[in-house]
Amino acid sequence: MTVDPLEIPNPIVVQTTVAAEADAQTFARGLVERGFAACVQWTPITSMYRWQGKIEQSNEWQLTIKTIPSRVQDVIGWLQRHHTYTNPEILVLGVVQTSAAYARWVTEATMEDNTT
Repeated sequence: MTVDPLEIPNPIVVQTTVAAEADAQTFARGLVERGFAACVQWTPITSMYRWQGKIEQSNEWQLTIKTIPSRVQDVIGWLQRHHTYTNPEILVLGVVQTSAAYARWVTEATMEDNTT
């Protein structure tokens, strides 16, 4: 699908973390297959946080999900339905600037009707 250049929004980045790389791969595939995300990257991280009154440290996988504004709620809903954490991190970050070609690709990749 080709998008009119005047209708190309800046991409949106959604971040979340999961406990295992297998979960990261499952989340990435699920979001991209449905057209909710153009691309999902994952990387290992170490997190330190306060949980239930204690300082915790754990190894996690951070997902960086590239989408468009009209797909953000699809991404959030999918993450909430599939996440194993009680209180998952789901951060929505606006992109201030990117290349027109990259914005077009993200838009075209997420405008396909792949909601099966």
